[in-house]
Amino acid sequence: MSKSPFGSNTLGVWVWSDSAWEPMTESELALIDSILDRLPELVEEICSRLLTRYSNINDAEAFRQLCNQPILWINRERAGGQWSFVVERRADEDDSVATHLEFQGMTFREMWAGD
Repeated sequence: MSKSPFGSNTLGVWVWSDSAWEPMTESELALIDSILDRLPELVEEICSRLLTRYSNINDAEAFRQLCNQPILWINRERAGGQWSFVVERRADEDDSVATHLEFQGMTFREMWAGD
């Protein structure tokens, strides 16, 4: 992700399941392709939602410092094109919280945070 608004210029892709050795399916690959095709507009929406939630972030550098390590997370236990965009948000110097923005296809559903 060149010129990423996050504290990293890379985007991880995680496909989670109970079995770590299953290859990605055609539908998972198709979902990842469609997400990557629309990534610029999705990142704009994601940043807007993060800035609304974390109103104490007041500039681009603070955003990059606090919201980093972006990951596309596909959970195999959820069907039908559900996925999350997850960023690590530093809570303080020694702690961080993962903020999950959940989507159904390309439609935002909800945002939540947890460790």
